[in-house]
Amino acid sequence: MPRYERTSRIEAPFEAVWEFHAGPEGLLALTPAIANLEIEAVHAADSRTFEEELPEVRKAGARLVGSVRPFGIGPRQRFVSEIVARERENNRGYFRDVLQEGPLARWVHTHRFAADGERTILTDSVRYELPQEWTSPLVKPGLAIAFADRHRRTRARLAGEAADAGRK
Repeated sequence: MPRYERTSRIEAPFEAVWEFHAGPEGLLALTPAIANLEIEAVHAADSRTFEEELPEVRKAGARLVGSVRPFGIGPRQRFVSEIVARERENNRGYFRDVLQEGPLARWVHTHRFAADGERTILTDSVRYELPQEWTSPLVKPGLAIAFADRHRRTRARLAGEAADAGRK
């Protein structure tokens, strides 16, 4: 199964980076507008909806139902993603989401975080399979562009927050 990985040092403390990636707000902030992402529902691990209890969304078993319409072309593509693992100990943590339904044959995304003093090492690792009818040499370059943008957005968002916290 093909794999893509990107690691960056984020100029923000572990807690800020971990929390930013913890829920659907982070996903919305990290997804380029051209994807036209819509989050339709978020269900907590025990089936309560996102609106009922936010902390439960951050546990294994939580599911996110959404759709994308890249570049506004064609019909919306629905997907269901589930957090299958989530662990945190000391200043390290990870969570893994798996595409349960969607346009790809397989998508397993592991998000890893590790404190590095006042900074955080962020690693995104993806294993994927395309549907049989898809063959494209643009997948790996596309992933490189998408994850470079995600890490850039994380740095931009959290660097400003870290600077504001330092002024208080």
